[in-house]
Amino acid sequence: MEAKFALVDYMHTIKDMVSSDELKDLSRGHKKKIEVAVRKVRHWLEENQDQLAECEEYEDKREKLENTYNRIIAKNM
Repeated sequence: MEAKFALVDYMHTIKDMVSSDELKDLSRGHKKKIEVAVRKVRHWLEENQDQLAECEEYEDKREKLENTYNRIIAKNM
């Protein structure tokens, strides 16, 4: 369960950062890519809410979201 909570927390953190002024210099296209990645994770969570996914699945989703976010941020720094 900890892996699921970590994924949900990270997803909300990224979503909030994209919506805030913290990333105001990020292009609209890059923000959109991050938002799409967050939406995919949220959709996956909704589809799997009645089933307990394996810990590794939650960790994999978090890692993919984190990699997407970090790659976009690194290009723009």
